[in-house]
Amino acid sequence: MRLIFSYLLFSIIFSNSAFAFCSEPNAPDSPSTLFKPSLPYCLRGYSYSGTHDCEDYEIDNYKSKVADYIRELNDYISEVQRYHDEAVDYAKCEAEDVKNQFR
Repeated sequence: MRLIFSYLLFSIIFSNSAFAFCSEPNAPDSPSTLFKPSLPYCLRGYSYSGTHDCEDYEIDNYKSKVADYIRELNDYISEVQRYHDEAVDYAKCEAEDVKNQFR
């Protein structure tokens, strides 16, 4: 009987908000470590003349660096979207916790 009474008392005292735990999300690292690939010298006048004197390997290397840069930016976008979703969930949890304190 004491065990049941203790359990009920514990449940009433610590109901709702006592068991709520809102986990604050961690913001993603800034993409400041990412560097936009610089245009090879052999392509500097391409936008004006429409011609270049690049070797194939120079063009391929530049394309590869641009693809890597875009992939890293897309990864960052995904991290920011995840952070946004977690921040919304956190705010909802905190709001619900406060509401439960008045019930």
